[in-house]
Amino acid sequence: MKLKKIDDLKTPLLTVWDKCEYNNVYFKNNINLLTQKGNVIQTFDTATNDMLIHTIKNYENIDVLLLINKSPTESLRYFDEHLKDNYTKLAIKNDEYNKNMLLKILYQLYYERNSITGYRHFTDFIFRKFNYLKDKTDEELIHFTLFIVIKRNSKYNQISIEEDDHYLYAPMNNNEKDILSTIFLNKNSIDLMKMQNLEFFFIHGIDEFKHKFNIYRNFVNEQLNREDQSQMLLFSSIILNIIGHRKANDIDFLAFNLSEESKNNLLDFRERHINDFRNDTEELELSESQENNEDNTESFTINSTNGNKRSTKKDPNRCMDIFIKNTEHWPHYWSVWLDDWSRKSGAKYFKEVLANGDYHCYFLGMKLTTLKMDIERRLSRERPRAYADIYALKRRYNLKDFGIIDLDLVINDKKEKCFQLKDISEEEKNRILLEKGGRIRENISEIYYYEEQNISKFVQTML
Repeated sequence: MKLKKIDDLKTPLLTVWDKCEYNNVYFKNNINLLTQKGNVIQTFDTATNDMLIHTIKNYENIDVLLLINKSPTESLRYFDEHLKDNYTKLAIKNDEYNKNMLLKILYQLYYERNSITGYRHFTDFIFRKFNYLKDKTDEELIHFTLFIVIKRNSKYNQISIEEDDHYLYAPMNNNEKDILSTIFLNKNSIDLMKMQNLEFFFIHGIDEFKHKFNIYRNFVNEQLNREDQSQMLLFSSIILNIIGHRKANDIDFLAFNLSEESKNNLLDFRERHINDFRNDTEELELSESQENNEDNTESFTINSTNGNKRSTKKDPNRCMDIFIKNTEHWPHYWSVWLDDWSRKSGAKYFKEVLANGDYHCYFLGMKLTTLKMDIERRLSRERPRAYADIYALKRRYNLKDFGIIDLDLVINDKKEKCFQLKDISEEEKNRILLEKGGRIRENISEIYYYEEQNISKFVQTML
């Protein structure tokens, strides 16, 4: 699809809003005024950024280029001398970041071009490629100019240009266009990178991360249409993995409002990659410590029907926890819980988290919750592991930026109590259901409930 008139700039974003059942009158007025003026865009708010992200994603004659280490004036001169014969300017965005941020940006931009195996390998590669950057101090700012342009010839493809004192990065495919645009056109993506310790990110198993993340990313890019891609959201420990805090053993994501075709594709994907070893003749028996581990990091102990136990190691390709709306793989309480979680994070409701760039961010072009949202979820979970993560984050980062000031909280461990239905009276069963919020596992004729134990002093001692 090609952009034919400026007024069509807003169409892809409004289509995503419709898909999310979301509307923002203030944002809509802003982008209406912007498209009516028809000027080169040089001021950016969330509505403008979101509009441009989806414009770049949907129109094949829209391109995005990044010029590094040229001042704003030099960048305009560069465009006139080298690019204007092939492009018309649509938007120009100028930013400045230090060398540390540059490395994090270039890691994403070069993700598909190089097999980087370690932090030193990566930094050596970058500084060999861009020798003039090596001697810059961490305090020196490097200028970035993002050009969003309309191709004069739709068949023309700009190549990256490396010079002695500057670099023009040109995406080689749509995936790289998505990565570049979602870095510079989403403030939360920049904030996430500011929190990221790139060296720790590599230390926490970069090859394992890439294996898992690529399974997810390839599915989204290859099996979902552009509208349905907007309905996918990564959450949980993958955010902590990205910032270099700790490894995520699984990738958690949800799919909100998919077309039937995309939903069927995802259900097939789930069968191949879900982190689940259950079948008709075997029952998973998780230890208490494993139930409190949201990533299921340990091996599973399986009870076979013949009573024998055996240890089963996790298949590296079964590394996903997947939640699909309008299927059986969607918790019944999420219709309420997702909105509650979103409100605690500043959004009006969950649909706004999906549709409004103020409430999500991106990594390698994939949409994920912000760190603030992740912290709010951990606070709500009230589990020792969740609180331990928050305390560790507090030690490493300034969490005041996320509205988290006092973390001296009461921590309750939820210990499961369960009974076979045949072993208790009807009166006791009703008491557990009514007074303790119990639930029944019909398939194994078992009733269970959670008993809270205050372990605040223990956890704080460990921290």
